[in-house]
Amino acid sequence: MADLAANPVNQFSIGHVLKQTFSAFFRRITHFLPLGLLCYLPVGIMNYIQNQALVDLKHSSDLAEALVNNSITWMALSFLLPMVCAGVFAAVAIYEVVMDETGARPGLGEAIAAAAPRILPVVLASILFTIIVYAGMILLFIPGLFLLTMLWVTVPAVVMKGLGPIAALKRSANLTKGYRWRVFGLIVLFIILVFILQWALSLVLILATSEIANVYFLTGIGYLGITTFGVLSALAVAYTYVALKIAKEGASVEELAAVFD
Repeated sequence: MADLAANPVNQFSIGHVLKQTFSAFFRRITHFLPLGLLCYLPVGIMNYIQNQALVDLKHSSDLAEALVNNSITWMALSFLLPMVCAGVFAAVAIYEVVMDETGARPGLGEAIAAAAPRILPVVLASILFTIIVYAGMILLFIPGLFLLTMLWVTVPAVVMKGLGPIAALKRSANLTKGYRWRVFGLIVLFIILVFILQWALSLVLILATSEIANVYFLTGIGYLGITTFGVLSALAVAYTYVALKIAKEGASVEELAAVFD
């Protein structure tokens, strides 16, 4: 059982959050990966269509022509669809993490049912969060990193507090205040670790097959990579939220779990 409350003197620890994130993922990979693949299925389908169009582009197929003629629509879809899928899984992840802290092991159906009422505001908050962070990155890189750190736990705030998107952004800013350097360090280390994991996974898959140019293979690698990153990101955000609640506000896992009663 993962136990953030057992962290010495309930301090926010980067190492402890990262350990719980990866430990939970690998300990319950047969649960989290299928759930993630289900949530990210629309992204997988979209990637297949785009990859197939690129393969067929030299043949001037109808699919390739349709994508070229509707490039703006596809760009918007490529931007929005992953956020919607990420929001759906993130809503489930915070429930999974809180229940895991109490020792419970919810099934797929139970987790989805618990998160379902909060999915719409979570998706809206995810879209708003991404737009704000991307804008900060484009305008000036440093403000983007600051916004990413400050708003890191927006989605759990929606799920746990029943807040709307704007209120959840403010709640995240308040909860991370005083801990932002540590949250920033956690994000940097998390991205490095996930990059190493995805690079190793891609290398193994490429070495294991000769069908590198096959569109199904390319789509499969992309789909698995996006899903793995999405699942780990959602777990990292959820464990960060729980750790901040315990360290900053003295909350107990029982109090957090009571939200879902």
